[in-house]
Amino acid sequence: ADDFVPANSVATVQGNATITVTNDVTMSAGGNHDIDGSLTISQTGTDGAVVTTGRTINAENDVSITADDADLAAITVQAGTLAVTVTGNDMDIDGTVTVTGGGATFTASGGAGAVISSAGVVITADNDITVSSTDQADVDSITTVEGNVSVTAANEVTLGANTTADWDVDGTLSVTSTGGTTDSTVTSDDAIVSQNDVTMSGDLVDIDANVTAQNGNITLTGTNDVDSAADIAATTGSITISVTNAGTAGADMVTNAAGSALSAANDISVTADDVTVGDMTSTATGNVTLTASNDISMLGDVATTVTQGSMTATAGGNVTIATGKSIDAENDVTLTATSGGNIVLNNATIASTKGDITLSGGQIDGTGGITATHGDVLLNSTNDSLTSTIGATVTATSGSITLVSGTYAITTATS
Repeated sequence: ADDFVPANSVATVQGNATITVTNDVTMSAGGNHDIDGSLTISQTGTDGAVVTTGRTINAENDVSITADDADLAAITVQAGTLAVTVTGNDMDIDGTVTVTGGGATFTASGGAGAVISSAGVVITADNDITVSSTDQADVDSITTVEGNVSVTAANEVTLGANTTADWDVDGTLSVTSTGGTTDSTVTSDDAIVSQNDVTMSGDLVDIDANVTAQNGNITLTGTNDVDSAADIAATTGSITISVTNAGTAGADMVTNAAGSALSAANDISVTADDVTVGDMTSTATGNVTLTASNDISMLGDVATTVTQGSMTATAGGNVTIATGKSIDAENDVTLTATSGGNIVLNNATIASTKGDITLSGGQIDGTGGITATHGDVLLNSTNDSLTSTIGATVTATSGSITLVSGTYAITTATS
């Protein structure tokens, strides 16, 4: 047919329904649609749409919808899969989507202007959920009973901007903005809990709500920036945050407050041009490693104390620890300003239970204690024209204290 505009509901008592038209399928009049089988809707023209707003679809088996545009209300699949494809412009999902016994795939392939939006909507499937757009994807809450989730778009990807429902992924979560421009952003606005790995990448990755991987790793990769205003936790794995243009000014990893914490059972690694981080904790056998082409600012406490972790911060500029904070490591603590920058400790305390403490920079200043219980302390002031002042006690309980180069004013040194 050219158009299909039923005045009432579409239903089968025991059978499939197939609708093939050139232009418009408008199923928004009359009652809801109940198919005791599979439902296939194919709109083949380049200037048409499938519209079900205001009317739900309930199908016993698979649902497949292909159109130039799609504006869809709630869809329920009782025992099958759901596949929605738009080849021209937008896909708007305005109602709850529930897929039992299978997965769901949403694809917008029309190039620029191809937008997938599920604002305010919860999408649930037993198995995998895949969202793919050649332009933008705005996806609110997603839940899988036993499946992975993949969200990919050339430009903006927004997770959970229009609903308070959390994401619950019983598998892996992969979110990618592929365009490689300043519009290629990934923004996460709702709390995410994933059973396995979480991977997010784009020009900018912006975390505004908590992200948790219960049995996997978390990897965040931004070409120019990674920003976080929430807690990021890998309960049994590691956290890796990388800004790939790390040698470029402004290619930064930034947390907006000390309360934005990184917690991992194993390693925590952050690399960027400037690195600003809050609390960091390795709860099992991991190390904390910060690397910056320019400055490192630690706004929170650092702990790697449970078994055998070390803490390393290497900056081309300054390494600064905020007032009132601490570094506690089971093994080594190494803070290095490689290009003549300073080590600014304020009144932070630094402690190592079983390893060495090494501070190296143009000038080393602070008023907090430095304690190596079963290791050595080495201070290396690389700028001989400056005086490094430690206004507290430097202690190597069973090791040595070594001062290399520079001039020092230390209140008390005990070894």
